[in-house]
Amino acid sequence: KICLSKTLFIQSAKDTISAITMPNSSKSYLQNFQQLLQTILESWQEVDLSVFETQKKELDKRRPFPKLSLKSLEEKLEIDEVHNSTAIEGNSLTLGETALVLQKGLTVNGKPLKDHLEVKGYDEAYKYIQTIYKKSAQPSEELIKNIHRLIFRHFDNGLLKEYDYAIGFYRKIPVYISGSEFVPPNYVKVPELMNIFVKFLNKIKSNPIIKS
Repeated sequence: KICLSKTLFIQSAKDTISAITMPNSSKSYLQNFQQLLQTILESWQEVDLSVFETQKKELDKRRPFPKLSLKSLEEKLEIDEVHNSTAIEGNSLTLGETALVLQKGLTVNGKPLKDHLEVKGYDEAYKYIQTIYKKSAQPSEELIKNIHRLIFRHFDNGLLKEYDYAIGFYRKIPVYISGSEFVPPNYVKVPELMNIFVKFLNKIKSNPIIKS
């Protein structure tokens, strides 16, 4: 089942929190990051996830789904996922345009080439995750880099020079978010922070929604 009862979930979250021990470090920014992760995890104890449990039960009542209905649902979820993931990164393709690119192989007049390539790359990464998620019980830094490599593998030659995404490896330059006062971590710190994050994530044994 995708969800635990609220009582079991809260106890599971408490057990998880007490079980997670982070490596000691004399660097303040690593200690701050560890505390941030811990605070976020603890905050989930107050979240009522029973609505998802109810929805899951309603969904299970309708299994098994007709093959055509299941295929249609999977295609919709795939397009939604690719569109939402690229839209938050500034991709200009609409949901309908994303569907045209993925299902019909069409290009949209007036939209940047990079947006089309980005959508295709995200779709390939999405399908890759579907093929390996059962075998890869725990995310790793290498898996994350492989997914990133798939997303941007179409960006080569001139495009790679114009849109330097540090494909498949941690960035080597400072970055900023347009319209935001938040400044992402110095690139020198990223490998250490990612190492802590992945280790923390893999020690979470409670509800998969929480892990997500």
